[in-house]
Amino acid sequence: MYKILFSELISLFPIIFFGMSLCFVLLFYSLISTQKLVHNSKTFTFNSVSFAYTIFITFFVMMVVFNSPSFFTIQFFGSVACDSISSYSQLFILFLALNCLVSYTINNRLSFFNYYEFFYIYLVSIFSIFILVSSTDLISVYLCLELQSITIYILSASNKNSSFSIESSLKYLIIGAFSSGFFLFGSSLIYGFIGTTNYYFLQDLVNFNFQEYSIVYVGFTFVFLSIIFKLGVAPFHIWIPDIIEGVEMSLSIFIMTASKFSLLICLLRFVSTHYLSFYQFIFLFFTVFSWAIGSLGLSYQKRVKRFLIFSSISHYGFVILSISINTLCSFQFAFIYYMVYLVSSILIFMLVMCITKKNSNVIIFLDELEGLLRENYFFTFCFSIVIFSMAGIPPFSGFFIKYFIILSFVDMMSVFILWFFIVFSVINIFYYIKVIKLFIFSSSFSENYFPTCYFFSNASTFVSVLVVFFILLFVFPTSLPFLFNLGYYVSIHFFFLYFSI
Repeated sequence: MYKILFSELISLFPIIFFGMSLCFVLLFYSLISTQKLVHNSKTFTFNSVSFAYTIFITFFVMMVVFNSPSFFTIQFFGSVACDSISSYSQLFILFLALNCLVSYTINNRLSFFNYYEFFYIYLVSIFSIFILVSSTDLISVYLCLELQSITIYILSASNKNSSFSIESSLKYLIIGAFSSGFFLFGSSLIYGFIGTTNYYFLQDLVNFNFQEYSIVYVGFTFVFLSIIFKLGVAPFHIWIPDIIEGVEMSLSIFIMTASKFSLLICLLRFVSTHYLSFYQFIFLFFTVFSWAIGSLGLSYQKRVKRFLIFSSISHYGFVILSISINTLCSFQFAFIYYMVYLVSSILIFMLVMCITKKNSNVIIFLDELEGLLRENYFFTFCFSIVIFSMAGIPPFSGFFIKYFIILSFVDMMSVFILWFFIVFSVINIFYYIKVIKLFIFSSSFSENYFPTCYFFSNASTFVSVLVVFFILLFVFPTSLPFLFNLGYYVSIHFFFLYFSI
């Protein structure tokens, strides 16, 4: 009994460590916030300490996950799975969270984050995502989804001086409640007719003939559609541009990367345990619709955020197409494709944040980046590398992942989908190259901006490391484990060097 209990604690140690860290930080904030330090001019010092604690906890949770034993176990009566998928997903989510915090330091000229509660809510949101990628029960998935949604509602409305921020939070609240109702309704139908909400029990029971209980398929469909709705796959994408446009840039990175990645893992776990035959038709419908909306929507976008949002909708089509194949390799391709896309999105957001106008405002419109080559060669090179990869132009990593997905889909002999892929890919490439043309070949030069971060500054150095890692990822794909270990030990060095200054 004690051996079983010890093995359970070992497998769940990253989650336990993260939860205990949250309790300790909450106690620390509760004690310190009552002191005079918070109520005088030294508030900024306390907020800096809060930010340092957030970095510290996120980094050490990453160390714990990295050094945890990777063996397959199912804990808490099958509601939490500790496997390689959860470990890699948790590491990548913590990596995304650290990048979002770095983007916060790049954008630290904004003053409305002048309170420590922001960082604690941010940690709680990471913790909910941390558990969500390991959840294998509809109840635990729902609880994690709601905790994640509540924290994002609060973070979205953190800028009290902006009506757009509050409007985005209210829209997110209404849309989130609507999709959560779908999830609860589908889960109640599944539990009412099958008697379980556990994924692995559903996998065993779904092999039986449920023709007399066709309402069970309705329950599966409602749960499936609620996750698709939260992901923002077309045609359920209308709410995303307004919400992302209203929040601050670093929060946009967090919502578009870590939050969406956890939902993708949730979708993969749900679909892989009971892939139903009619799922493929739904997946192909979402694939074509996402390609069409994403590709055609790019032609009307003048703002940077909206351009990236409609680009993400188009990329969702490839992820959904890979899941529809329903093989182990296709699930791996979907996982890797979305990881490469998220790294590309982070680089684009950070590069935009590293550039500011003379009136200290961030870049909003694409036209404000006109003639970037004449101002900074390094940023132009980074922009071009990432945009070419997102467009799927060889020999960049985005091309190879798309190539493997389409190669897997060719075996299904669906020429109709391949024609859609060719047409919408050409449209995507046209608008991506149009953006690069704006940077490099523009005849006019915009005088209303200047880069705040140059090559030898902290932010540009961090972005350059990500770009080099991004290039090595597709030049030497077999060296990825070595690069990860090297980056792990190098990051330890830079971490202690940063806090020793």
